[in-house]
Amino acid sequence: MNANGVTYKYPKSWSERTDISTQAQQGNRVWQQAVGPDSVSLSILSQYDLNVEVTPENASQLQSEVETTLSNLAQQAGGSTTSPVKAEQTAGLPGFTATLKVKNPSGTEVESTVWLFFKGKTEFFLNCQYVTAQQAELLAGCNTIRTTFAITG
Repeated sequence: MNANGVTYKYPKSWSERTDISTQAQQGNRVWQQAVGPDSVSLSILSQYDLNVEVTPENASQLQSEVETTLSNLAQQAGGSTTSPVKAEQTAGLPGFTATLKVKNPSGTEVESTVWLFFKGKTEFFLNCQYVTAQQAELLAGCNTIRTTFAITG
């Protein structure tokens, strides 16, 4: 995938998904791209504009805000966070990860492993959403996205 000033790879068996809607959202989303094997188990990468610059030095100060935001998102989607937020880089950028259990817009219960990572005043949000039977496939595919992600623009 090479669009919106970023590039990344994903499994050949996946395709771009335009048949998605999200149950919950917070912030100023600039764009969203979705790829996956189907419209339930998929990855959604979004970009958000921030009011503050995030650096490796100050990223840890955002952890409580990230915890609150993810908890609110999960509640909006009829669920909850199921793992604590922890610091984790993506593509060398500072960020966080957590797991949520939510209902997608059609009411199917899914798990989402999410990664938030930051470049200056830009946040990238990768939502790796899956039903239990597809967990291994989706997490492997999202790992490919995370390890090949690069900002081009």
